[in-house]
Amino acid sequence: METDTDLDTKEPETWEVLAQLAAAGDAKGLEAYVDRIGPSEAFRAILRLEPEEREKVLTTLSPEEAAGLIEEIPDEHASDLIEQLPAKDAASILSEMHVDDQVDVIGDMHEEDAEAILAEMAPEDAADVRRLIRYDPDVAGGLMSTEYLAYRETALVGDVIDD
Repeated sequence: METDTDLDTKEPETWEVLAQLAAAGDAKGLEAYVDRIGPSEAFRAILRLEPEEREKVLTTLSPEEAAGLIEEIPDEHASDLIEQLPAKDAASILSEMHVDDQVDVIGDMHEEDAEAILAEMAPEDAADVRRLIRYDPDVAGGLMSTEYLAYRETALVGDVIDD
């Protein structure tokens, strides 16, 4: 049986901590907390938040950190989260993602929302997404990525693996 003392010392739920850190504008604390709990737990916690709190969490995180989180969750959920953000914030986050992930997220959105976000992205990035999104996701064109890594012939294998 819980006593009044137990209720006073009860740890806040993960989603409550996310909301509190975002409401306080504590970007460093929020990023550290998300890193500590991991992307899957952070995703579950974000789903428990109200839409305004979700937006606050995703926009308080750096675009790189938010992109890392978005890349780890299922595409349809990622699209829903990104679609709820202002187009400029959504574009900042998507710009930090790999182009194939950008295409997956944009491809699951309503057309007008997708276009609003693409309009906020760098023209070259938006053109890549528009070109790749024309392919059916189950054919080679829909599965490929236009990004690649190139190294000098003199690069050591260990250095390439570390990179």
